[in-house]
Amino acid sequence: MKNYLIAETYGLGDKLYTDSLVKELLSRSDTGKVAMLVSKAGGSLRLPFYGGRVELLPMEFAWNRRRAQRNPLRLLRSILAPRAAFGTRFSGYVGLCPRGDLWQRLILRLLDAAPIISYGYSRGEGFLERILGRSREPVMEARISFARQIAPDLLPKPGFLRDPSAPARRGEVFLAPEASDPKRELEESKWIQISRELRKNGWKTVLVVHANTAVSRENFGEFSEVADLPVPDLIRRAQGVGFAVAVDSFMGHLLAACGAGVVSIFGPQRPDVWAPAAERRRVVYKNFPCSPCGKELSECPLCRSGKNCIQSVSAEDVVAAFYDLAGGERP
Repeated sequence: MKNYLIAETYGLGDKLYTDSLVKELLSRSDTGKVAMLVSKAGGSLRLPFYGGRVELLPMEFAWNRRRAQRNPLRLLRSILAPRAAFGTRFSGYVGLCPRGDLWQRLILRLLDAAPIISYGYSRGEGFLERILGRSREPVMEARISFARQIAPDLLPKPGFLRDPSAPARRGEVFLAPEASDPKRELEESKWIQISRELRKNGWKTVLVVHANTAVSRENFGEFSEVADLPVPDLIRRAQGVGFAVAVDSFMGHLLAACGAGVVSIFGPQRPDVWAPAAERRRVVYKNFPCSPCGKELSECPLCRSGKNCIQSVSAEDVVAAFYDLAGGERP
C-alpha cells in the first residue's frame, strides 16, 4: 500500500483541482493513507468523497499573502513550520507536489517524504516561473499531466463532483460574484442588471453568497434565490444545474466541477491558464496588456477612472456570452 503526502498549500482553486486527483487516488486498491498540507482556507474544504480517508493539515503559508511573499524571513518560516509541527511523521510517504514550486518541494523533503513526485513543466516556462510554480498549462490539464507522472492510467476528471443521477434543474442560473481579491469582482450594479435581464426572459437566478462582499443584502431581492450555504451543501444544491456565471474565483471552478456550463468573467488574471475546466464554457475577458497583474487594487492606475480590466466588462458582455453558451435552450 502506498501512503501519500500532498503539498497543496495555495488557494482553494488549486486545492479543488488537486482534489480531482485525490478522488482518483482513493479509487485505487494500492492507496493507503492520504494527507494534504493545505492553507488555512483549504482546511475548510472537505469533500464528500473523502470518507474519512483524507487528513487535511491546514497551516498559514506566507505565499498566500502578497505582502508576505516579499519577506524572505516569512517565507523561510513557512517552509520550516511543517517540520516543526509534524517532525518525521510522514517518513516513507510518497510526496506529491502538483504545482512543482520550490517552496513545496522543500517542505516535502524536510518532512522525509520519499520519493517526491513534482509537476514537470513542459510549456517553455522560465526559471523563475518554475521556482514559483507558475505553469503555462491550463490548470486541469496540468493536474492530468501530473497524475500521469504518478501512474500512466491515473486520470482526474473535470466534472468530478457531478452526480449523474441528479435530476436536471432546467431554467436555473447560478450567479457567483465574489472573489478572494476585490480586483476580480464585477460591480454590484452589473450583477443586478444581469439578473434582471435573465429573469425577464424566464430564467431563475440563484445568487451564491460566501463572504457577502459583492452584493449587499438590501439587493438580494433582485435575485430569484440566495444560496448562502457551506460548500458541501452548495455542492448538493448545484447538482443538475445547467449554467453558472462567475468571476475568476473558487466558486466558478466549484460549479464547473459540479457539471455546470460556465460563463467565466476575467479581469487581471489569465483565462488561458485559469478558466474553469467546464465541458461548456464561455470567457469574457478584455485582454489588457498589463494582464496578468500582481498589483493591489489601490495600486492600479486605471481603477479610479473606472476603466481597469474588470470594470471594462459590461453587463451586456456577460449576458451576450450567456445566451451564446445556452444556445437555443429555454428556461
